[in-house]
Amino acid sequence: IKEPGKAADILLKHVPELNSDQVKLSMDYLANEYQANAEYWGYQSTDVWFAFANWMNDEKLINGTIDVEKAFSNKYLMPR
Repeated sequence: IKEPGKAADILLKHVPELNSDQVKLSMDYLANEYQANAEYWGYQSTDVWFAFANWMNDEKLINGTIDVEKAFSNKYLMPR
């Protein structure tokens, strides 16, 4: 998040066949999106999971609903 240029360099070092311009532009964009509206990095909300599960069901990627309360946990994260 803090150093997208370094993140891009590390990724390109390990996967050199990637398009370096695309990786760098992507990292610059994603640096502000990794946390986005989350309380802290890694935090996930039931609202987002619920919306995604509904979208997957609407698109016929899954059958039925998902109990989003069982799909993830924030209990192992260290809040700031």
